[in-house]
Amino acid sequence: MGENVGSDVLFFTEAVRLSKEIEKPDLGEDELILLVLGVVDKPVQGKVVIQKEIFLFYQELKDKLKIIDPRFVPFKYGPFSFRIATLLDLLEYLGFIVVTNRGRRRLARYSLTEKGRKYAEEVIEKIRRKLGDEYVEKLKRLRQGLDELGHDGILRYVYQYYSQYTDKSELKDKYARIDWGVTEA
Repeated sequence: MGENVGSDVLFFTEAVRLSKEIEKPDLGEDELILLVLGVVDKPVQGKVVIQKEIFLFYQELKDKLKIIDPRFVPFKYGPFSFRIATLLDLLEYLGFIVVTNRGRRRLARYSLTEKGRKYAEEVIEKIRRKLGDEYVEKLKRLRQGLDELGHDGILRYVYQYYSQYTDKSELKDKYARIDWGVTEA
């Protein structure tokens, strides 16, 4: 037993040193979910839409904050994170969110509970301290705009600007390339 004690102490000391060197993230994946649901106090409608809104918030924030990567991959309806799907279930189980119409892809509704709202406000405050009031307002406008797009609009947008996530999509032909904001004279 005496032989291993020295190496165990060295291993522990090295582990502690490395843990201090690793920067803590500004935002976890669970906080990203709470941010999307909390920046506008309105439920997100649809399983596809919640994934795409979280994806687009991640894209918006990843160069401004250290965020744990949700690891979005190309899937049936474009970018999908199995980690986010699991966390949505966990957050529901822990009482942070409520999911209604779970079995209906477009009709599933994701909303915060009082407990979830409290933590979402803390996440929003953290972003406010790091990026400012104007940036929080920008995120509110982003969420409102994404909500207005709805299911088909958000898919068109994501397929247009993030086509690298559409390889495995069952819908890529349905959402053909369009020019956003361009009209003919």
